[in-house]
Amino acid sequence: MEAAAEKLDDVDISTVSSSEDQAVVRADYTLDGQEHSSEFTLHPADTQWGFFTVWDFDRTTLPTMHVTMPGSTAVDINGESVALTDSARDFAVFYPGIYTGSYTSPMVAAEPEQTVVTNPANETTLNLKATPSDELKSQVSEQTKTYLDKCAEQDTLYPASCPFSYEFSGRVQDNVTWSITEYPTTDIRLSGPNVDRWGLMDAPGTAKIEFTSVNLMDGKTSQVSEEVPFTFKGTLEVTEEEATVTPRH
Repeated sequence: MEAAAEKLDDVDISTVSSSEDQAVVRADYTLDGQEHSSEFTLHPADTQWGFFTVWDFDRTTLPTMHVTMPGSTAVDINGESVALTDSARDFAVFYPGIYTGSYTSPMVAAEPEQTVVTNPANETTLNLKATPSDELKSQVSEQTKTYLDKCAEQDTLYPASCPFSYEFSGRVQDNVTWSITEYPTTDIRLSGPNVDRWGLMDAPGTAKIEFTSVNLMDGKTSQVSEEVPFTFKGTLEVTEEEATVTPRH
């Protein structure tokens, strides 16, 4: 990647050793203002005008850079988007160079991480930490709230497919009214066997139930108003631009 060497300056070449069939040269330079050096091995490739030796670089294996970002299928390396397989990938990279990994999407973001590669023996790693974006948090919160509000609309002690209910052995007169007094604060984290999928942590909330009860012995009525703690559980699917929350019971 050309961008890796954009901040390469102040290059100074010197000979470390030399013989008829091999030479080792040292390059001193700065990368992004920091001093570094690399050594290169050369071999005679040709002669010019019969007596000037033309040297060429020995072939060598390029350094490997291992990039990981759990929860993502792509990252940006020096501004170029590259795909990941199972949230990771190995790249052969040129040296010397600076490589910066980052990622931003509507759902997920990652703070930039940087590494410097100066020789072929470098096997460097860029570990990017994915964090849920404000948009992802907003979508999860909105869907959770909508689901709980629909639960609260049910005129029953036991709202169907909902995380709260009220045990009562007496008789209910007229309607049962539910309201959500404390919505769960959904905690979005990476989970799964390889910690590479987004998931929701169980979150506490509170509902309130109100109704008129009838005493079965004397027929007298009284008002019931109770806070009902509950736990919201759900699974989460995240695409490039959309989150889907599926409640669990």
